[in-house]
Amino acid sequence: MAGSAPCDGERPVNQPVAKVFVPFGGGAQSVSLDGLTLENADDHVSLYGRLEIREDQAGLEAARHLKAQMEAIIAVLEARSDLPPVVSEGFQTHPVKNPFG
Repeated sequence: MAGSAPCDGERPVNQPVAKVFVPFGGGAQSVSLDGLTLENADDHVSLYGRLEIREDQAGLEAARHLKAQMEAIIAVLEARSDLPPVVSEGFQTHPVKNPFG
């Protein structure tokens, strides 16, 4: 969430939203850190957008929030004893005869 920009031309101070995010459960849920969105689903977490971490207090706070979200994701994954080596992506399909061939 962006704060208001000072009148002297400095960049706006971006304050991340402190929100509880439960990875891999709890239905469709998302949290935003400036322009970066972490979106939850039952079987995956998507990250998209952009987060600029600058050398200032706001950047430090954004980095801490991102670290906390990533640690929560890692904790859920590490707690699973039945984690498969890889999960197939996309929809399960089967070969279909080409109707034009």
